Amino acid sequence: MRGHFGVVKRCRERSTGTFYAAKFVKTRRCRGSRLGLERAQVEREVAILRQLDHPNIMRLHDLFASRAEMVLVLELIGGGELFDFIAEKEMLSEEEAIEFLGQILRGVEYLHAHRIAHFDLKVSIGVITYILLSGLSPFQGETDAETLSNVVAGAYEFEERCFSQTSEMAKDFIQQLLVKEPG
Repeated sequence: MRGHFGVVKRCRERSTGTFYAAKFVKTRRCRGSRLGLERAQVEREVAILRQLDHPNIMRLHDLFASRAEMVLVLELIGGGELFDFIAEKEMLSEEEAIEFLGQILRGVEYLHAHRIAHFDLKVSIGVITYILLSGLSPFQGETDAETLSNVVAGAYEFEERCFSQTSEMAKDFIQQLLVKEPG
């Protein structure tokens, strides 16, 4: 899997045969460079990962570093990306959504109890719930500009074709979370 600053590859520890995810992160060689992440930023992520021990949070197994790159050896989570799984199924039942949300929220609760904010969790829980139940993004427009406009306005709806089997309680849960902040 390729990201903006690096790539993730499956690897195997020779001594144990255990598989891991190796996250190769390019680091900046000099302050003015735009290529790669600041080394201190990656080191902060590593320091946080070393403190964590929760079944719903990926564990750091090892770290290797050179001048231009750091390799984080992480617990391999099977099954792939959650959103790829949803895209394949199109939508989940409420029971399946509740199971996934429970796992996510238990992990977030653990982080918050340790005074850690997860900035990579780019959507509020309400958006994740909407996507789990419909397979769609609540603010998705025809263009990027329309999507941004929908986000800014807090404009979304429960399309009948996707939410006909969804309970009013689940819709209310989403509505309670997708509230546009005033001002």
